[in-house]
Parts: sequence; C-alpha cells; structure tokens
Amino acid sequence: MRCPNCSKFVSMENGEPQVSSIEAVLRGGDVEITAEADHTRNCADCGTELKSISISFSENVSLKDLEKPDEMSEADFEKWKSGLKNAEVEIDEDGSDSDESGGGRYAKNMIGVTIDYELKITSNKVELKKTGQLREENPASAYDECC
Repeated sequence: MRCPNCSKFVSMENGEPQVSSIEAVLRGGDVEITAEADHTRNCADCGTELKSISISFSENVSLKDLEKPDEMSEADFEKWKSGLKNAEVEIDEDGSDSDESGGGRYAKNMIGVTIDYELKITSNKVELKKTGQLREENPASAYDECC
C-alpha cells in the first residue's frame, strides 16, 4: 500500500485498539457483555493511519460459572446466587491489545483484537469479581482504506 504522507509503498503495523464502549447487562441466568472498538493499521515509517475497522464484541457469561469466594460458605453462596435478580452489574475495561498471524504463503493474514475486562456483580451487599477477555479475529482484507 502506498502511504499518502511518505509517497512510497510501505509495510503496515497494528495500532492500539480504541475501545469506545463496553457494557454488561444481567439477563436471566447470564450476563450479556457487549463492546465496540476501532482498530487501525498504520504506516510503518510515519505512523499515518492507512486502514481501519470497527469491531463489535459479544459474549454471555453464565452465572453458574462464577466461582465461590474462599471466605463464603457453600450455603451462603447458593443464597447469594438466588438473589441475583436484583443484582447490580458493572464492567470495566482492563486493557486491550492486537496481534497478527498468518500472512505467509497461502495463509490468510488474520488480525486479532482482545479486550480484557473485570466484571463485578453485587447482590445482598456481597460483591463477586470475574476477569475475562473478549476477542475477535478479522482478515486483513476486511479493513477499509482510510485515505
């Protein structure tokens, strides 16, 4: 690809993903997590944005998968889970990253974007935390040219 600033053919490197939103909603026995992020591929010489993509993430976390805290008895934990209909759910982004694979002979160049998160569920004055990752992979050919 030719860079409009350098006026030469250049290789591209991945920019940092920009997370525009991340949300968590309690639906029945699951927490539905959604996020939006933009990712760019930049000129390796001058850093000009050459290609970009908007990515939507979605994942369901089952409340059955939550781990019992060490200080909580099994009976208290079951009681806590039964009161989750009125729980407060919060989610925080805990960083994002991208990686690239393939691109060799006969191999599709795939670019993965990962968002780390920390999920907090509060019910009956007890808060449980769970960390996780949202991940999407797209071929480099799915990126749109910026210039």
